[in-house]
Amino acid sequence: MGPAVTWAILPVKDLVRAKSRLAGVLAPHERRALAQAMVEDVLVALTGCGELQGVLMVSDEEDAGEEPMKTAMAKLAALAEAEAAVQQ
Repeated sequence: MGPAVTWAILPVKDLVRAKSRLAGVLAPHERRALAQAMVEDVLVALTGCGELQGVLMVSDEEDAGEEPMKTAMAKLAALAEAEAAVQQ
């Protein structure tokens, strides 16, 4: 038997309806932006984890992960670039 393969599973709720308990203080677009930012931060953390072989996002919203994934990848690229600059 080969080495164990570990993946993270990230469930993503419909971003439009996310953070509904904050409806009294945040507008729908603000709640969506907050939820998206939180997904992005989790993606950055998970994809930066060297012990994981992959990350699987699960959602019933067709494009729930598209924008957060793009932003997370841009953040990771910027972090890698900054780290490379420090090491030089």
